[in-house]
Amino acid sequence: MGVQKRILIVEDSTTQAMRLQHVLKIACIETVVAAGGQQAIDVLNGDQAFDAILSDIDMPEIDGFELCKRVKQMPSVKKIPFVILVSLKDMKDVVRSLECGADNMLMKEYDKAYFLPQLETIMSTTGVAESAGNEHCKFEFGGNRYEVQTSSSRLAAMLISTFAMAVQQKAANLPVAGKA
Repeated sequence: MGVQKRILIVEDSTTQAMRLQHVLKIACIETVVAAGGQQAIDVLNGDQAFDAILSDIDMPEIDGFELCKRVKQMPSVKKIPFVILVSLKDMKDVVRSLECGADNMLMKEYDKAYFLPQLETIMSTTGVAESAGNEHCKFEFGGNRYEVQTSSSRLAAMLISTFAMAVQQKAANLPVAGKA
């Protein structure tokens, strides 16, 4: 990887944070852990030298989607790739990730063969295009209409990630979103 990467992990579960730290340590990636959204904001206010932010969704006080919205409004850190960690059990997570301005999504299973190359791609390509483009994308999902401000490159990245996660789940015989 050349220069050592540095990632902020936002995860309220100590066990999950340690699992992710272990996977990233194997790849020689330095990590800082914030136990929740507010702690992540505090860390980012004092230290902006991160190559990516990986955030859980379900956390007390500030969930991952709200944290992403807030980070994308902070001028000093808004260009850091923000990645939502999903289990892909609810397709609404994809919609909410688009709405909040996340740069991409990764599965929480942390399969090193998939996770690390995807993370490297996200970190190397996110800065190429503005994450919150000027295009308005309108769509309908689950009987609801949505309009998100995005870029075509960010939308394509989310689409490809979602498909790749579904393929990974199928290959691992994990439950696919919407199925028990």
